[in-house]
Amino acid sequence: MKIFFIPFLMLSCTCSFGQKLDSNILINEDINKYNFEDYGVNLQISKKYKKTSPNRPSFHRSNIMICMPRNFYDPIINKKNKEHYIFYFFLNYIFPPIEEGSIMKRIAPNWTPNKNYLGSKICEEERNINLMQIYTKSDFKKFNADTALCIRLDSNAIFKTNEKFNDIIYVIIHKDNIADIYVCIAYKKEYEFEVIQEIKKLWKIVKFKQ
Repeated sequence: MKIFFIPFLMLSCTCSFGQKLDSNILINEDINKYNFEDYGVNLQISKKYKKTSPNRPSFHRSNIMICMPRNFYDPIINKKNKEHYIFYFFLNYIFPPIEEGSIMKRIAPNWTPNKNYLGSKICEEERNINLMQIYTKSDFKKFNADTALCIRLDSNAIFKTNEKFNDIIYVIIHKDNIADIYVCIAYKKEYEFEVIQEIKKLWKIVKFKQ
């Protein structure tokens, strides 16, 4: 039983977060000084926006949110529309593929961290239903990314922890062997059109280095 449990636990941790245990934000616990530049990402906040608090918001999850980070960092608001929506950011650094001949390679021979942004099978159906067709391949180039997804969460599926912003759109920007950028936009439903316009210009705020 112990022999089975240990590799199962390793697989669970690795496949859930897509990384080894020493990766991700564990590299830098002081998130207020989190430096996206260190991980090949440009995060540029223009005078139109400003950082705000809370510094470490935590969201309760619907099924789709199981695939997403629970904690987000570096929140920013649009100064003009600060009562309409807020942006949160999260960076998931991608470690190299599992080495041939390793224990993890034998346990999960087809697994690759470059597919981790798609999330688990548990939430695949709901994720696909809620995909929004906002970005095209030309937009991927603006992000210097391989792909980018937008997922709208049904507000009825979200535990109400923030009466101010009850609706959420996730943006996932992926670049092979570099990182996954997760952007969570929490907003009021009546301002969804504004939010979508912001999402279309998101590459001006965050993108991978060339």
